[in-house]
Amino acid sequence: MPFSSVNTKSKNQMKHQMKTSTKSPLIAMCSILFGFAAPVTQGGVIYQDNFTGSGSNTLIYTTPTVTTGGNSWVGTDPSFAANGQAVANAGAYLPFAPVAGKVYTLQGTLNPVSSGGDGWFAFGFTAVGLPFNGSPSWFLVKPSNIGGVVYSVKDGSLTELGNFTNPSNVFTIALDTTGDDWVSTFSVNGTVLDTQTFTGGAPAISYIGIYANADTLATGSRITNLELSDDSVSPTYSSWATENAGGQTADLDWDNDGVPNGVEYFMNAAPGFTANPGLDGSKKITWTNGGNIPSSEYGTQFVVETSSDLTTWEDVLVQDLDTNDGSLSYILNGSGKQFVRLKVTPN
Repeated sequence: MPFSSVNTKSKNQMKHQMKTSTKSPLIAMCSILFGFAAPVTQGGVIYQDNFTGSGSNTLIYTTPTVTTGGNSWVGTDPSFAANGQAVANAGAYLPFAPVAGKVYTLQGTLNPVSSGGDGWFAFGFTAVGLPFNGSPSWFLVKPSNIGGVVYSVKDGSLTELGNFTNPSNVFTIALDTTGDDWVSTFSVNGTVLDTQTFTGGAPAISYIGIYANADTLATGSRITNLELSDDSVSPTYSSWATENAGGQTADLDWDNDGVPNGVEYFMNAAPGFTANPGLDGSKKITWTNGGNIPSSEYGTQFVVETSSDLTTWEDVLVQDLDTNDGSLSYILNGSGKQFVRLKVTPN
């Protein structure tokens, strides 16, 4: 029997919604057939932000595109605008505590430009606010008119890595916690430039963050993308279900929250109640891809389906979706009753 995200509990809730929301059946249907939860750090994307907000709004207290546990940006306000532009001599941070036995990748696309001076722009793993004073692993860029001189920052010590003249570069710090001594590897545009070994115990890391020194603000240094991922091997559905769903199959609902196990596996939902998403003003529904099933498996391990009667379902074409490794979105079109569901059939 194919897996379906609709069950008896959902249908009963749906009937109630139809009675109380006859003017908006489309919204009512979507809120019933889906579950949503932030990804947890057992493989996949932990944080990802495209910084698509307004330059006139603050980044602080906003939620990244993909987040863990509902966490939002914290720090001094103002520090960064919601579009990733530095607006003050301060930083913005996301809570993060690495654990042993993992390989984490922190990647950021930085556009640090300045009219001169001795300012800098930075991002990385940290225990305190500034990327100095003993903070573990940071990239620091001293911008020139185009690009900038790049440094690795290791426990407060700077190592110059070169001058990158591209106006926008991809900076990556890979944190390997699988050995007795943790190791950070620094890369720019895919080329490894430096490494750091933490001896004598794990480093004190409590956040990832971005920071700008005042001089870079003249021309608005920006970060246009940031992603932190757990690149450890993702669990199979069988192992995930054993730990999170009592070993049940994907079509059942272990925690009786109306969201089938397969959908929770797709989203890498935290144990317990999984809330349902809603539509935004454009009738778009978005739910997290927690990293257990790659987006390339659309049509094979998961598919979005629509129906007008809950009996006949049609697959949504992949070109009609916004799908990436961090989320899956669909915009509902047309009028009248519309039902939509996510069907997950994991390997």
